[in-house]
Amino acid sequence: MSIYGEKLTDGHWEKLNFILSLPKGAHHFRKDNRLFIEAVLWVVLNHESWRNLPSRFGKWPAHYLRLLDWHQRKIWRSLASNQIEDQELQFLLNQIVLFCERFDQKKQ
Repeated sequence: MSIYGEKLTDGHWEKLNFILSLPKGAHHFRKDNRLFIEAVLWVVLNHESWRNLPSRFGKWPAHYLRLLDWHQRKIWRSLASNQIEDQELQFLLNQIVLFCERFDQKKQ
């Protein structure tokens, strides 16, 4: 049973979009960042398989590969380490970082 619906409020998204729009890398021009982050949060917070990702998010393989890319380039850690003065958003980002760290532990 899924517990996570869309969690990013417009306020959360404004903060994230500002950070992501800074010209630091290839992620800054993507128009679907919000949908992508929502898809990642759906998997992470529901403890679900990527294969069970609802179709409203798009194709799961693309999101999965992008998650790995952002993890490898430390984008998740960078987002979580920004001094975002929003406890809920900080919690959500930290959950993604923890998810990625667990993924790394499984590979070892």
